[in-house]
Amino acid sequence: MLNKLEVCEIPSELKRLNNLEKHLIALRLPFMKIVNLTSGKVPSRLSQKGTKGPLHCVPSDVQDTVTMLPRLVDKSMMIRLQLKRRLQYKTVWEEQLINPHDVKDASWI
Repeated sequence: MLNKLEVCEIPSELKRLNNLEKHLIALRLPFMKIVNLTSGKVPSRLSQKGTKGPLHCVPSDVQDTVTMLPRLVDKSMMIRLQLKRRLQYKTVWEEQLINPHDVKDASWI
């Protein structure tokens, strides 16, 4: 504990979620352009990062999202999900297989 701040343990329902499943239950989705601040011989994975341009935080209604997921017969079934920045855009921002059962369990935390 430092400065009277304490970090609690992450629940197991949240630990098993993949990146897209975490986006589905997030209350706000941040969109920003991330750039490397250093150049030269330093590999990009080791360089310092920064943001360029505006940062957009899009609010999300988690309950509406979770209730739209299809109900599957088996809890181990996966569905392919595409996340777009806006519904009218043609390009997909992120695409991944998700487990709707895990998302519903984690959304009630």
